[in-house]
Amino acid sequence: MSPEKSIIFSPEQLAVEAFGSTSEELKGAAAQALGALAVGNLQIYLPFILEKIRESPRKQYLLLHALKEIIVWESAETSTKVNELFRTAIPDIWDMLIGNAGGQEDGTRNVVAECLGRLCSFDPINLLPKLEVHVDSPDSNVRSTIVSSIKFMISNDKRAADSVLQRHIGRFLGKVKDEDLNVRRVALVVLNSAAHNKPALIRDLLSQLLPAIYEETQMRFDLIREVQMGPFKHQVDDGLDLRKSAYECMYTLLENCSDRIDTNEFLTIMEIGLKDQNNDVKLLNYLTIQKIASIAPGQLLQRLDKICEPLKQQLFVKPKGNAVKQDLEKIEELKKAVIRVVFTLKVKLPDVERQQQFLDLYNTVKHNKELQTISEAVVRESQRAVIYDVPMETL
Repeated sequence: MSPEKSIIFSPEQLAVEAFGSTSEELKGAAAQALGALAVGNLQIYLPFILEKIRESPRKQYLLLHALKEIIVWESAETSTKVNELFRTAIPDIWDMLIGNAGGQEDGTRNVVAECLGRLCSFDPINLLPKLEVHVDSPDSNVRSTIVSSIKFMISNDKRAADSVLQRHIGRFLGKVKDEDLNVRRVALVVLNSAAHNKPALIRDLLSQLLPAIYEETQMRFDLIREVQMGPFKHQVDDGLDLRKSAYECMYTLLENCSDRIDTNEFLTIMEIGLKDQNNDVKLLNYLTIQKIASIAPGQLLQRLDKICEPLKQQLFVKPKGNAVKQDLEKIEELKKAVIRVVFTLKVKLPDVERQQQFLDLYNTVKHNKELQTISEAVVRESQRAVIYDVPMETL
C-alpha cells in the first residue's frame, strides 16, 4: 500500500482556506495574517489578493480586510519609504474599491470606505478629486460609501491632507440634503466626526449646513410604519437613526463651534427634542441643556418656561403594567438625567431661583419621596465622578 501523499499548502492558500472556518476569530486572524504576509512581499501577494477579491464574492469581506492591512501599513505616518510596487498598484486598487463601493453588505462597504479614505489621506491631491466624482452616483450605496470614506480621512493624523480636504469636504457634507435617508445619516456622522476631531474643516460651512441639520431633528410620521410581530403590532421609526445623528451633531457643534451657532435658533430645536417620543433623543437633549447652561446661561434663562414643563412631565412618567426590568431601568435613567439638569440649572443660571417655573420643578424634585431617593443616587454618582475626574453630564 503506497503511503498517502501529504498536501502542502502555500501560506496564502492556508489563509484563504481559514476563511471557511466557523470561527469568526479565526477568520479575522487569517485576514490579518494574509495582509501582513503581503506587506512583506507585495510583488507576490498583492496581485493574489486583488485577484481573489474579483473572483471570490463570498470571501470578499475578509480579502478586503487583508487589503486594508496593506494600505494601513503603506500609508502610515511612520512608513518612511513607500514601496514603489504599492504606488504603482494604486490605480488597480482604486478601481477595485470603487467597483465594490455599491455592494449590498454593510460590512463590505464599511471596509471599502476605510480603504478609500486611507488612500486619499496618502495622496489627497490626486485621489480626493477622483473620489468626489462619485459623490453624485445614482446608486445610493455608492454615495453612502464615498461620503463615509471621508470619516477615515478626518481621523487620520496626516495634517498635510487636511488643507486639501478642507477645499473638498463641502461637496461630501452637502449630502446631508441627499434624497436617501441612509446617505443623509452617514453625512451627519461624518459631520459630527469633523466637528469633534477637526472643527476647523467645517466652521465656514455651518451657515449652509445647520438648516439641514435642524430639519433632520423633526419627527416625521410618514417614516413610522407598523410591523406585525407574532400576535402584536410594533411601530418602527425609520427616521430615528437620522434624528439621533442630527441631535448628536448638534451637541458636538455646540461644544466646538458655539461661536458659529445662533443660540436662540438652536434652543428652539432643542425644545422640540425635549418632547420627542424616543428616550435616547430626550437624553441627548438633556445633555445639551447642561452644555448650554455653561455656554449661554442668560439665553437659556429666558427660555425656562418652555424647558421646565417637559422636564417636569418626565419626572412623573409611570411604567406600563406589563413593563419589564429594562423598561423600569430606562425610566429611572431618564429621571436621573432630568435631576442632573435641574442641579446644573440651579448652579449655572444666574438668579434662576427667582423664576417660578424653575422653582416648581426644583421643589418637585426636592419634596417627592421617590425623586428624593433618585436625587440621592445622583449626588452619590456625582461625588464618585469628582473622585475619578469624570464629567457629571456623562453619568
